[in-house]
Amino acid sequence: WGGGKTTLAKKLYNDSRIANHFECKAWVYVSEEYRRKDVLQGILRGVDALGRDEMDKLPEEELVNKLHNVLAEKRYLVVLDDVWAMEVWDGLKYAFPRRKLGSKILLTTRIWEVALHADGHSHPHQIRPLNQDESFALLRSKAFPGANVIPSEFENLAKEIVVKCEGLPLAL
Repeated sequence: WGGGKTTLAKKLYNDSRIANHFECKAWVYVSEEYRRKDVLQGILRGVDALGRDEMDKLPEEELVNKLHNVLAEKRYLVVLDDVWAMEVWDGLKYAFPRRKLGSKILLTTRIWEVALHADGHSHPHQIRPLNQDESFALLRSKAFPGANVIPSEFENLAKEIVVKCEGLPLAL
């Protein structure tokens, strides 16, 4: 989609104030070709729980239990990036302890129903496309860093680009 979900999540994930708040964190790209075992292994690698050789030998349910045990007494941040189906969350949620330690799971998805399914009590943040002024400002900042305006010889081309990109930051 290119709306900036992953970019926004990365800014949060890498912010030092966020990083210092959590004892451990992991980022896992899920994608449309979701494989539960790969995602569980990715999270375990992120929280430095197991070596790759050890993980490859464990069945999925043991990975779930191991992850649950590792995270049980920690404040963690886990990002599940680009979740496409409700079944993904259903297959992973038991790996995350529900203690009151301030842990967070951030899920990015292009599918509104998936966001609501993951936590019906939360208020998912929906990223909107940029308006024309915001699109011009972003294009100017990337194409002409430090300039206050787009040079007149590129103005018509910039207008065409803004229309064609339909407010999508990644496209711009």
